[in-house]
Amino acid sequence: MEERSDLVLWKSDDYSSTTTDENNVTTYNWLNDFETRYPDTDPPYEDPAQLQEFSTWMVSVDPGQATNAALPQPVVYNDVTYTSDTANYRKAKFRAELSRYVEVDSALFFYLFTELFLMADNRAKNMFPSFIGTQIDL
Repeated sequence: MEERSDLVLWKSDDYSSTTTDENNVTTYNWLNDFETRYPDTDPPYEDPAQLQEFSTWMVSVDPGQATNAALPQPVVYNDVTYTSDTANYRKAKFRAELSRYVEVDSALFFYLFTELFLMADNRAKNMFPSFIGTQIDL
């Protein structure tokens, strides 16, 4: 079975780690997990800033990574005040902020399509996160 990367599973936002191969060529590890396609230039655009921002948010809403530590300040989601980093806080944060990071209708279509046609394995290998309309200068 192929080992899955924590980046692809949205469990990490580490875009600084590198690997050096037998030819002494150093490559960022994230390039082994995500294929850069935009813009279509030679060499390809390899700035992960937008992808890293999304990954950092995904890690921040992962209920399995809740620390139970006190939040810097109380946060209110849906009339509930959260004071610590709990699984419930992270779930509420996900629901409240999802539309800032994801085009919800497209994501729902993708997940329903892959569920209907028993293609759940495509959710990682054939997913191409794209960022349009960003404030980041290319």
